[in-house]
Amino acid sequence: MKTYTFDPATAGVGIHMITYDITTPCTSQDTLMITVTSQLNATITSSIGPLCTTASVVTLTAVDPSGTWSGTGITNGVTGTFDPAIAGPGSHIITYTITGMCGAMDTTLIVVVATPIISFVADTTEGCEPTTITFTSTVNQPGGTYAWTFGEGGSSSAANPAYTYLVDGGPYDVTLTYTNGTGCTAVSTQLALITIHSQPVAIYSANPQPTTITNPLINFTDNSLGLIDTWEWTFANLGTSNIQNPYFVFPDTGLYPIQLIVTNNFGCTDTVNGNVIIDPIVTFYAPNAFTPNNNGLNDEFLVYASGIDYSTFEMRIYDRWGENIFRSNDITKGWNGRRNNNPDLDVVQVKVYVWKVVFTDFQGIGKQYLGTVTIVK
Repeated sequence: MKTYTFDPATAGVGIHMITYDITTPCTSQDTLMITVTSQLNATITSSIGPLCTTASVVTLTAVDPSGTWSGTGITNGVTGTFDPAIAGPGSHIITYTITGMCGAMDTTLIVVVATPIISFVADTTEGCEPTTITFTSTVNQPGGTYAWTFGEGGSSSAANPAYTYLVDGGPYDVTLTYTNGTGCTAVSTQLALITIHSQPVAIYSANPQPTTITNPLINFTDNSLGLIDTWEWTFANLGTSNIQNPYFVFPDTGLYPIQLIVTNNFGCTDTVNGNVIIDPIVTFYAPNAFTPNNNGLNDEFLVYASGIDYSTFEMRIYDRWGENIFRSNDITKGWNGRRNNNPDLDVVQVKVYVWKVVFTDFQGIGKQYLGTVTIVK
């Protein structure tokens, strides 16, 4: 018995008549009809992934639509629906099968990437304007990108941003959107997380101002803005007060620094610094006689003044004919009754002499005094 080979690939698609002939010693012939059908094509034509677990379902396609789909994540074997959420993270082999005599099969690999797990915390959730708050994020898939919104218009792309809330308001929602290297995104929002309180404004007035040492009691009035709960007054290094509108008596002339710290009902504070002025009073005195007899008592003509700029002091003594017989720029240096205080000269005659004193007071105002003094022996 002889065998013969038929190659359907060589024959091609169609109906083929095959003839078998015997020629010797006797002739005989037979025929056979062979039908060649085309091979079905199961090639998968869709290229999918990587996908995020949160991605929408996708429909897979193949050249010949008559097969069925199978594998983890396939929710409809006829339509080829693949759900990444059902499949879960990992690499999934999907098979497409066409059954029958000329059936075929193909596979594809779909990678599903887990959605990032993220969270964040703030170092504080409330403060006084302006307040800088630092946010710290935690992600399980590093290397991605960050997008923050802080609830009042601000944003950042830093992993752990420090953000300054400039004005009072809130409560503000804070949102972190994180995208990993595959493009999978996770969003974390904390509602009503941040509250910023208004800042008080410390203002005060002092009365009377300026004043003199004859009236050193100063009344302080708080004019601060906001719902003030506490007041902290400091009067130079002399004293303090915690009442709203205190008074203070200053012991001497001078420029005294004043500080007021106010705190509102949210614990927010503000500070104002200022000064109060206690001026001296200008006094001047000149005797009308002196006895230059060297007995140690009343031997010089000296004038006395306070509240003045001593560097501007000048005193002149004139005789009856208007001649200047003594001049001094030192208030502590008086006239001893001799011309120009010359110790080699005798005391001038017992008469009345005119004096003139000029100086500038502590406010820079020029002063002039005239009078007479009598020499008594």
